[in-house]
Amino acid sequence: MTLPQKIFLIDGSAFLYRAFHAIRNLSTSKGKPTNATFGFARILLKLFKENTPVHAAVLFDVKGPTFRHKMYDQYKANRPPMPEELAAQIPDIKRLIRALNIPIMENRAMKPTTLPGPMQGSPKKKALMWSW
Repeated sequence: MTLPQKIFLIDGSAFLYRAFHAIRNLSTSKGKPTNATFGFARILLKLFKENTPVHAAVLFDVKGPTFRHKMYDQYKANRPPMPEELAAQIPDIKRLIRALNIPIMENRAMKPTTLPGPMQGSPKKKALMWSW
C-alpha cells in the first residue's frame, strides 16, 4: 500500500500576518523588527516537522490590484495598509524560504487563497508545477 503524497501550498501572506500579530516586540539589538520572521520560521518548521510533504510552495499576494478589484472596485477599500514593521521583514522571510529550498510563487492575477483551488482537480498532472 502506497501512502498518499502530500503537496503543500502555503498561503505565505496569511502566515506573515499571523506571525506578526502573534509575536510582539521582538527585534535585533539595532532595532530591526524580527517578530514576523521568527514566527514565520516557527510556523513553517512546525508544519514540516508534523507532516511529510513531498512538494511544497509558499504563495504570496502581490502588491497591486487583482481580478477581484476588477470585479468589485471597493475590494479591500477599508483595509489598512501593511504595517511598516511587517513590510520590512518580507525580504528576510523570503530569504528564509529560499534557504529551505521551498519555491515562492507570486501571481498578480490571483490571491494565494484562490491558487490552490485549480490544483485540486488533478494532483498527478499538477504536481510537476510545484516540484523543485
